[in-house]
Amino acid sequence: MNIVFVKHGKKNKRYVFEVPDFLASRVKKDMELLVETKKGLQIGTAVSGVISGDGALDVARENGARVPLAPVVSIIPREVVRHVQEQMLADIDAMVRAHDLYGAIESCMHCCELEAKA
Repeated sequence: MNIVFVKHGKKNKRYVFEVPDFLASRVKKDMELLVETKKGLQIGTAVSGVISGDGALDVARENGARVPLAPVVSIIPREVVRHVQEQMLADIDAMVRAHDLYGAIESCMHCCELEAKA
């Protein structure tokens, strides 16, 4: 059995996932991974290297994991992560521009300055 510890987002909690044999040699610490969770597919960051062998399941259990472990589905290449982040920022910018939220923010800041001076 192969396992890896994964963290989701900015939460400090680590979860244990089973790494399929065909991915075990490719999964490295700090990689983005696609993992199966109770909530469906999620992206997480490997916070350990792969732990393999007879003791891997013991390590998982000692860290509070429930068996059977959910699997790592895939590695997400850094280029894909970067592209998704760039696309999300572009989408947010387009939404803000469409609703003229930049103008609303400037207007609000101007009002706050006037109130502070009064």
